[in-house]
Amino acid sequence: MPDSNHIIIAGAGLAGLTAAYDLQQQGFTTTILEASDSIGGRVKTIRQPFDNGLYAEAGAMAITSADTALLGLLKKLDLNLISLKQRIDNARYRAANQWHDINEPCSARILPDNLKQCSVSGLLRHYIDAARLEHLKPDTNCFNLNDELLALDELSLADFLRREGASECEIYLIANFSSAALLGDGIEHLSALQYLMRCGHKRDVDNFFAVENGNDNIITCLLQQLDSAPLTETPLIKVTQTKDGICAQAKTAEGEIIEIEGAALLCTLPLPVLKQVEFTPELNSDKSAVIAELADSYTSVSRVYFQCSPAHRQQGLKSAQSVIDRPSMIIEDHTNHLSDISMDVLEIHTIGDPARAVANMTLDEQVEKGSLILEEILPGITADKKTGIAVCWDKQPFHHGAYLSFRPGGMKHLPVLARPENNIYFAGEHVSMLPGSLEGAVRSANEAVSRLIADITS
Repeated sequence: MPDSNHIIIAGAGLAGLTAAYDLQQQGFTTTILEASDSIGGRVKTIRQPFDNGLYAEAGAMAITSADTALLGLLKKLDLNLISLKQRIDNARYRAANQWHDINEPCSARILPDNLKQCSVSGLLRHYIDAARLEHLKPDTNCFNLNDELLALDELSLADFLRREGASECEIYLIANFSSAALLGDGIEHLSALQYLMRCGHKRDVDNFFAVENGNDNIITCLLQQLDSAPLTETPLIKVTQTKDGICAQAKTAEGEIIEIEGAALLCTLPLPVLKQVEFTPELNSDKSAVIAELADSYTSVSRVYFQCSPAHRQQGLKSAQSVIDRPSMIIEDHTNHLSDISMDVLEIHTIGDPARAVANMTLDEQVEKGSLILEEILPGITADKKTGIAVCWDKQPFHHGAYLSFRPGGMKHLPVLARPENNIYFAGEHVSMLPGSLEGAVRSANEAVSRLIADITS
């Protein structure tokens, strides 16, 4: 008979490790199965091959003052934060060979008279505020999807903006030069509800943060708190529900099949990975259908990094984030908040189809393409370029994309996706109302653990 205090966790990303930490605090023991050879999932800080002390984030970057679940966890772990507010506030975009502040009025654009002095960020605020953001903050229990929210889910973000009266010129500016450019395959293919929830969550944000010396310190600290380390290179392959609990089968790097018994399974696997796991009995048909439908909705993100001179700060790129007039392309400066450095880490960040094209290149081709773009945008910047490296999330074998971006009509499936199946529970950013965020991962873990403990102890 399985130990009633032992829980199996699939996935050693932020959600899985947070769940293990929460369970341990409540007196449970855990076995964590991780298919990859590394821990942390999409919390990934790149340190090599950069000079000592330099690093860049390949996964989630910013923490906001509204991320209460995450901030609570970081406080427990005694982690220090650095402010990114100046980086965020100074974002810029480049159009028609000219740099513009994201808060600079777009008076030269063809805009309605009442919006002549609006910036790109101001346009977004104008139309999003029309959606009554105070009613669009993610519910504590996650999935209170009433008729109003379901109607927003059926709209693409672009169609929502049209409904609110935005012109095609304004939609072009928002689609290409705002935070909306960072999600999925563009605002024509993104659920309006997903973006509005994101904006509602951040409505009262007064600061942005990152963990001092890299967000991977969250993972390191969680691991230090756990009584047992995750089993890496040990993917979950089969789950059998018994009358007493769970029997999980996993395959080690040596090809050995091991069996682990527990009172319950908490699964945090990305959907493309989850759909490859065999369940006996099978998951309910509606859940299986949702997993299959959403498994190909992950955002393609490719990130190519360069270590080079910070001389570009005296050129057009003075901010940490600059959207440029290339398809779904951003230049990130990962060291903009530091002043006592002799080298910078710049990133060419692509999303959607352009990211898929980059992912299909060799590393040499990725670095060459990125170098050409940087040189065109910032002449002379590549003269002292020291190194280049790339992370393409589509090519990560146990991720198959960066994070879930819901297409119109997709978020209505969240209640089914998050619903437990007897003694199998589900967590991860993909089963939260804040997909693609550290906060979503932590919230989902907290909620799944609370429900699991309530069921086991009832």
